[in-house]
Amino acid sequence: MKVANFMRTSVVSVSPDEPVRTVIRLIFNLGIKSVPVTEQNKLVGIVTEEDVLTKLFPSVRDFMEDRSQSHDFEAMEKNLGELINKPVKKIMTSKPKTVHPELPVLQAQSIMIVQKVSHLPVVDDDNQLVGLISQGDVFRAVVGQETPYDDNEEYHAWLSRHWDLVVPWKQRLGTEIAAFNKLFEKKVQLSHIRHFLRHG
Repeated sequence: MKVANFMRTSVVSVSPDEPVRTVIRLIFNLGIKSVPVTEQNKLVGIVTEEDVLTKLFPSVRDFMEDRSQSHDFEAMEKNLGELINKPVKKIMTSKPKTVHPELPVLQAQSIMIVQKVSHLPVVDDDNQLVGLISQGDVFRAVVGQETPYDDNEEYHAWLSRHWDLVVPWKQRLGTEIAAFNKLFEKKVQLSHIRHFLRHG
């Protein structure tokens, strides 16, 4: 099993000169953890949620020089206004750890464990960004081989009892609320029809 078979190839990236605001919007709106930084599709860095958040907190030197300011969380919030206008290159992690598409997927997982990261950019021989692989992708790659699709009654019974664990709330709300709305609309329409039939 190679990284190429399980990596995500639709990867959003930003240039080093784009404002941090762009990265924050991408992370927030797309529900992703990091954004690769590229120049002419060559990987030059990566920005994670952690990179953004740690820039709001004082450094160890700041803490030692003025401990009172190190707990000024309102000041940190004000710093966010300055931070979002800085170029991405000011906060990105340069030369992040990467993997090649032909690397065994479990080796990629080992690298993520050692590096204490949840995902890695995938680059080719020319350092061109070709994808992103996460621990979730590796999990699906490994577990999917061992637990193929099960169409028996026992599995479906289990799924119906644990639906709230299998499907995230945000995804459920998008589909289930629409279905409930249709049921309520029908109920209201029936109620109006019955009222009309009874009272003219």
